[in-house]
Amino acid sequence: MFFKALDRSIRDVLSEGENYNKDLPFGGKTILLSGDFRQILPVIPDGTKEQIINGSLTSSSLWPKFTVLTLTENMRLSTDGLTYEEKAEITEFSEWILNVGNGEISNLPSLDESDASFVTIPSDLLLENSCEPISTIVSTIYPSICGIQVDPSYLRERAIATTKNTTVAEINDFVLDIALGEKRVYLSVDSIYTSSTEIDDASSLYP
Repeated sequence: MFFKALDRSIRDVLSEGENYNKDLPFGGKTILLSGDFRQILPVIPDGTKEQIINGSLTSSSLWPKFTVLTLTENMRLSTDGLTYEEKAEITEFSEWILNVGNGEISNLPSLDESDASFVTIPSDLLLENSCEPISTIVSTIYPSICGIQVDPSYLRERAIATTKNTTVAEINDFVLDIALGEKRVYLSVDSIYTSSTEIDDASSLYP
């Protein structure tokens, strides 16, 4: 719906121009999009998998007008200092995750015959079941987190990803409790306070 509205808006704006072509999408203007449909899908509250997919740009009537350019080189393999074994491991993982995204791996029976999206995760990507899951994942990803001196690159090269903000807060609280030294919490801001003095169009300063 968003892209259809954008298409109509641009056509309307350009309709008074001399070189306007009503048959071209977006009034003939080039629109560049980037992303991965395996990772970026529209948010459909309480929607089924089919509803989410149908809400994607690929289901739009505008999609056939787009030219798709795909990446062909794994940039992680161009990192300096990688050994042959490390490159082989990266290549193997990249191929596996790509096959999962393409729906080419489905080796577990599903309770729903119409849903064949269950896959087996390789054992080397799993952590043993634990009664302290947060402690286990933190000690696995950051084995030296309790060190007095931690190299910034050590932190940049690692990350714990989760789907819920509540879990993020739990992990952050746990790490802050075990970390040594003075602690600081930096908060992000997505709105502005009303100024004591009048400012014209204050609402335009943020989305």
